Amino acid sequence: MLEQPDVLEELRQDRSLVSKAVMETMRRDPTAGAVARIAACNMEIGGMTIPKGTAVLCSIASANRDREVYEDPDRLWLKRPMGPLLSFGFGPHMCLGMHMALTEMEVALEEILDLPSLRFDPNYPAPEIRGLNMRRPDALHVLWDVNGK
Repeated sequence: MLEQPDVLEELRQDRSLVSKAVMETMRRDPTAGAVARIAACNMEIGGMTIPKGTAVLCSIASANRDREVYEDPDRLWLKRPMGPLLSFGFGPHMCLGMHMALTEMEVALEEILDLPSLRFDPNYPAPEIRGLNMRRPDALHVLWDVNGK
């Protein structure tokens, strides 16, 4: 959201969007970009046959930006009608800590929104999200104003 100050300001003005903002950022940039699985049976996906026992790598990041599911999928849109989200897995592989993680992110975001004039520190390079799983920037250098000054 620091890359899109208009979206950050929209969220500051309407805190009821905090939970949607967390879900939208997890859709757009999931912590786990992919998961590995073993095919439990013979199947066909997208015209490709996958034999039972084949190792497959499922791209969560790609699925969460599927143009057939999400309109303008690369856009960070707080009022997006949310489709299926794979960032926390699904079915028997759903993350057991999902609800706690979402609550923690919402609480943290509420506090971060109270930091006046939060912005990237221009003395450091912009952060780059790295990795396939446990994706994150190496560092996030920010500034904010103390007492609104």
